[in-house]
Amino acid sequence: MATATFIVILLLAIVVVGDIGETIVSRIQLQNASDAGALAGATVLKIAMDCLALSNSIVCSFYIGPLFKLPLCIELAFAVAGIQDIVIELAPYLSVIVAVSVAQSNGADMAFVYNDIIDPTAIPSLMVQRKGRIGKIFPGLIVDHYKRTKDKPYGDRFIRLVALKAKKDSQVGSEFSSDIKSIPHMKAVSEAATYGGTLNPLYRFIKKYKERLVPVSLKILELEFNH
Repeated sequence: MATATFIVILLLAIVVVGDIGETIVSRIQLQNASDAGALAGATVLKIAMDCLALSNSIVCSFYIGPLFKLPLCIELAFAVAGIQDIVIELAPYLSVIVAVSVAQSNGADMAFVYNDIIDPTAIPSLMVQRKGRIGKIFPGLIVDHYKRTKDKPYGDRFIRLVALKAKKDSQVGSEFSSDIKSIPHMKAVSEAATYGGTLNPLYRFIKKYKERLVPVSLKILELEFNH
């Protein structure tokens, strides 16, 4: 009788340990998916900033061209300025799409960007603006409008990604996206930022933009997401 009881207890212990181990592995995988998504989104922002820095240099070359007896390329300068405007407008949205896609492709059932506690619809920003015109003819250069606060040490040039995964035996489908709280799920939160660098054509080869994962606010980790 004692032997049978011992065997039953042993089997139960194996099942419990196995479930705990599976949960731990799932949480690690979900965190990795969240990290990968956030970093991919920040990489898009970094590439966009690099493109703006390079295009600033191109526009400057149009300005100084006449000094070397090259033709004045006003049309090309405005064409490049138009491309810059497109990058500024689309890069934040593209960073969100890439972040969510990468997280889901790495195992998350659902992922969304949560950059602002007060405004859940907020998305990243390149935090740049065009500085008037030069000589009232050429479009002005793109300048950094970077501002940071205590709550946002990287300004809005970052992405905070929340990745969710339904727990074992939970049904995942259309209901999962419409009512997360009703289905048991695991949650992982990651933040990644684009930092450093400069848009100044004279220094862009010395100071280059970089991306990295950054610490997540503890307040965010404590939130219940009802999206």
